[in-house]
Amino acid sequence: MNWCRTCLMPSTRPDLHMDQDGTCDACASAKRKHSVNWQGRRAAWKELCAEAKSRSRAEGSPYDCIAAVSGGKDSTFIVHTALLSGLHVLGVCFEPSQPTQPGIDNLANLSRFCDVIQVRKNCEVYNRIRRIALREVGDAEWPNHVGIFTSVIREADLRRIPLVLWGENPQAEYGGPDQAKDPKPLDRAWLEEYGGLLGMRVRDLIDEHGFTEDELRPYEWPNDCNAQSVFLGDYMPWDSVAQARLVRDQCKFRWADAPPFGSAWPYENLDDSIAVVFHDFLALAKFGYSRAHAQLSIEVRHGHRSRESAPAELTRLDVDRYPPEEIEAAFCDGIGLGPDEVRAACAAFLNQSIWTDTVLTPGCRLTRKVAPCAT
Repeated sequence: MNWCRTCLMPSTRPDLHMDQDGTCDACASAKRKHSVNWQGRRAAWKELCAEAKSRSRAEGSPYDCIAAVSGGKDSTFIVHTALLSGLHVLGVCFEPSQPTQPGIDNLANLSRFCDVIQVRKNCEVYNRIRRIALREVGDAEWPNHVGIFTSVIREADLRRIPLVLWGENPQAEYGGPDQAKDPKPLDRAWLEEYGGLLGMRVRDLIDEHGFTEDELRPYEWPNDCNAQSVFLGDYMPWDSVAQARLVRDQCKFRWADAPPFGSAWPYENLDDSIAVVFHDFLALAKFGYSRAHAQLSIEVRHGHRSRESAPAELTRLDVDRYPPEEIEAAFCDGIGLGPDEVRAACAAFLNQSIWTDTVLTPGCRLTRKVAPCAT
């Protein structure tokens, strides 16, 4: 396990590669952005918007585009940018696993600017998938990661809306194959390669776990959808920290009083600070990095924090922990498992090359075999 010398991310993060100097490709991508022809990208964005408006009128759609929204900082920024570009926007939200009041409030705030619909999940089917995904691939958020993509595309297909907008290009921002960093659509192929399926397919749930095709149709990518599906971050520089401040100041997006457990930022993952905490803990268990590692690394890459100050902040946040009892209890209530079942499922994914621990208890601090970052 090696750590990037310019941020806090480890070589164990999937799709993150280090060069010979020990710099991760997320940091290298951040440097390459300075040489991108952003003027040309913005011209392409204007052309895309003009085409969407033309197509929506030709097809009789009341909307020019769909913005995939959660009510979070990024989706608020997407809506803000689309409206400034003259697009008539429909926000589409796939219901979080365990919605929180701050998330509900921020989603309601979005409806001051555009129409918003929320796709409410079938909780019985959804939580059956969550239990299987927790045990088999170590990610109870698997159905959410699939549903946030397929529900939006299905609405675009159903309503003949020509353009779908997503946030940043994850491979360009956080590391991945070079060919995935250039502008390209978020389509079925992208979802299957980079969408967090972790080797488990919708078809597996039918063939191996007894789900029906009707139950899982909301999680299937529609055939022959004609909407363009693009990352906004392919057309303009993406800076989550600056954008969080912008939507707070200009769009009344509400930050939390304190960061969610395991995080450094009081403005991310506010829509679900229960299920996402366990998703982030399992990343910590498998790969040795927390949500705070990722957030502080973003701050360093964009010049909001010095690399020298980041390790001390990581130590102060004390993030190498299993969630406390109150968060565990809420998670258990939502997913339909007992505490012992959840702890055993999480403990099964503890990477023994990183951790000495084999048993988990509420709020316990994990013990590393290696340092938590490069100093």
